[in-house]
Amino acid sequence: EYIIHRFVFHAKRRRERRWAIWNQLHYLFHGCHHKHPQELLRLVFPLTVSVPVGYAAARACSAVFASGYAEFAAAGFQFGYLTYDMTHYAVHGNLFGLGDHALKRRRVKHLRHHYDDHTSGFGVTSSALDAVCGTLPRTH
Repeated sequence: EYIIHRFVFHAKRRRERRWAIWNQLHYLFHGCHHKHPQELLRLVFPLTVSVPVGYAAARACSAVFASGYAEFAAAGFQFGYLTYDMTHYAVHGNLFGLGDHALKRRRVKHLRHHYDDHTSGFGVTSSALDAVCGTLPRTH
């Protein structure tokens, strides 16, 4: 989550013409979400993206791990992805009441990433890698 969010979704735009398609895809996948962070239909990837990514992740697990372990690793990836998507949806949409204090803190940190400083706060489900990498959002 952290690595993809920071280094893929927040990669610097390239001006060279050969990067035009990448820049358009980047905007569709994440830039548009940053421009309109409260649009509920832009909070998770559509199935046309998430299903092929899930399939590729399962194939990669099969290539890296022995049989039996590969399925376990792929299930872990899928569980992590669903946890990320549900957390992301909850913190943006404020749809689950946010009675949990930890979820409220996640919401505040993530919305700071959108509205105050998009160069910090890349972790949605956890701030652990933000702490290790020095990208925790500043507190007000």
